[in-house]
Amino acid sequence: HVERPEGSKSASFSGTQAIKAPRTFTNDYTISFWMKGTTAGGSTTTSWVSGSALVESDTTANTSDWGITLHGSVIAYGTTTAAGDFTIKGTTSVTDGYWHHIVVNRTQSNGLVNLFVDGALEATGTGPTAVLPASGELSIGRSLQDARGFTGQLDDVRIYSSVLSDSDFYSSLCFTSGSTTCTANSLTNGTGYTTRVNATNSRSEEH
Repeated sequence: HVERPEGSKSASFSGTQAIKAPRTFTNDYTISFWMKGTTAGGSTTTSWVSGSALVESDTTANTSDWGITLHGSVIAYGTTTAAGDFTIKGTTSVTDGYWHHIVVNRTQSNGLVNLFVDGALEATGTGPTAVLPASGELSIGRSLQDARGFTGQLDDVRIYSSVLSDSDFYSSLCFTSGSTTCTANSLTNGTGYTTRVNATNSRSEEH
């Protein structure tokens, strides 16, 4: 699991709140955030869209959607386009009450998607290469289209309009199964940084 720095603040969700953030990217991107919880997410089907929303860009048309969800006790990323659903899932249970760091990156030109959990590459796949414009905003903590809400804590959601490698992230992160406290948790090498949402500058709304 992940030891978070002392003094860190986070936003709490009970399944009904959503934080909205501007979405200014459509092609390549990297999404990073911290999460902590003990409640499993929805997983009625194998598709990502049945999970509890963590970070999503979803529309009612279901033609260019994508999202990161809590699918049971693991992380799922997927897209829904005219070609159908594409989903990859991690293997680590993240509903153990500890902090976990999640990273997803997507390369539009070849459709390659990577999912990292606590510094380890847990899933990779080749999805659609279509532009994914979908909604003009991001929804964090709950889907804007239905009641797929997350119960737990989220912090330091970061979105980059470029594909960052694992080395771009983890030089400043500490992952341990012991009790050592990390001294830093920031991303240091990213380019094309577009949005950051945390407990101090977020806007929460009921839906």
